[in-house]
Parts: sequence; structure tokens; C-alpha cells
Amino acid sequence: MILRNDAGMTAGKMASQASHAAVQASLRCLEIDPTRFAEYQDGTFGTKVCLTATEDQLHQLFELASSRNLPCALIEDSGHAGFFDGKPTVTALAIGPIRRHEMRELKKLELLK
Repeated sequence: MILRNDAGMTAGKMASQASHAAVQASLRCLEIDPTRFAEYQDGTFGTKVCLTATEDQLHQLFELASSRNLPCALIEDSGHAGFFDGKPTVTALAIGPIRRHEMRELKKLELLK
């Protein structure tokens, strides 16, 4: 899970955006690689991490993951309910489940604190 670090989100907003991304990436995984999804369900993929990135990094990593046919989901908040001045804003990216070697680029990002 990668959350945008420059959007001024509260902890609750980050949690909701992460949840949206996780659900969408899981559904995408089930669609493109049911075997991978089954391995995820049986515990083969167990580590989950939350990282932070800029909006540009989110877009770049989404394109990279998509080009590698990895399950991923880029989340754009609609801006309703008083967030982001009512403007649609990219907030989160989920990639996975993936194996350690599939996205070494993620090691360059900071852990969410």
C-alpha cells in the first residue's frame, strides 16, 4: 500500500483510501491471476507494508506495475465530503499481492509513520 504523503490526509482518511485501494487491487488480482489470488488466500503472501510517495511517484509506480501485469489499483478520491477542496485527488496505490522480487522500486520509498 502506498499513500500520498503530500495530500494532508488525516489518519482516518488515509485508512479509508488504503482500504479502497486494497479491495480494488484484490479484485484485480482475482480477475487477472486467480492462482496468485489463491496463493494470497492460503498465506503464501503474508507481508503487508504501508509506504508513502508523491502523486507523481504514485502514477509512475502504477504505470510500472501495470506494464508488468501486476494486480494494482490507483485510487482517486472524488473530493466530496469536504476533502481536497471538492476536487478529485489521487490518494493511494495498492500493488499486490506481489512477490519480493517483483517490485524492487518500492524499496526506495519511505515507510508510513
